Amino acid sequence: LIVVSNLPAVCVADMTDPAATVCLDGKSYWTVSLLVGALLLMANDASPDLVMLGFSVLLVLSDVISNGEAWAGFSSTSVLSIGALFVVARALEE
Repeated sequence: LIVVSNLPAVCVADMTDPAATVCLDGKSYWTVSLLVGALLLMANDASPDLVMLGFSVLLVLSDVISNGEAWAGFSSTSVLSIGALFVVARALEE
């Protein structure tokens, strides 16, 4: 896996506690680079469901998020409702 550790840290003030700071680390840079890659793939007509599933797996394999965090959204009723709307919209297109 790619290790991003030599990049400079970017620190900003914490919104909840102005005395504290929050710094971006290697995992933050890795996540942003994956996000840009996913957006580029989807802009070039890649299937969004496969891109997001693939990048979720990449985030789990690189220990940025846990298995529970990666799949927690699929148990949400709102996510399932939006997924069902995509299926209906696709059926109406054809």
